[in-house]
Formats: sequence, structure tokens, C-alpha cells
Amino acid sequence: RSQRFENVTLGVITLNSLWMCVEADANPADRLDQSPFGFQAVEHLFAVYFLGEWLIRFLAFRRTTDTLKDGWFVFDSLLLI
Repeated sequence: RSQRFENVTLGVITLNSLWMCVEADANPADRLDQSPFGFQAVEHLFAVYFLGEWLIRFLAFRRTTDTLKDGWFVFDSLLLI
């Protein structure tokens, strides 16, 4: 486990939470595909980061079945669906 990786991920989660507050107040659109480009770009950046984080964690397991034994990984997988 990398402490730096975990800290960066916690930082991104915090930024994403703050961004959701800003977006809820400032985004005039109800749907992402109708939002101004800046809102769409930031949402996609967060999605790419979280997908990359999931992929790195997935590849770190010795066996694919070990992913089912990690509760946080299962939870994150459900969020990505």
C-alpha cells in the first residue's frame, strides 16, 4: 500500500465533494450533457481519476477473486457501475 496514493485519493474525494456543492449552486442545467463545458470537463476529470484509481487497485491484487474479499474495493466497484 502506498500512503501517498491514499492521501492523494482522499484529497481528490474531498475536492469532488466540494465541487458537488459548487456545481449544485452554480450549474444552471439539470443534466450534465446540458451543462456548460467547464462543468462537464471537471466532472469528466473526476470520473477519469476515480476510474484510474480503481484500475490501479484492481491490478494490485494477486488474483482477481481477491477483489471480492476487499469490502472497500467492492463498494468502489458498485459506485463505478
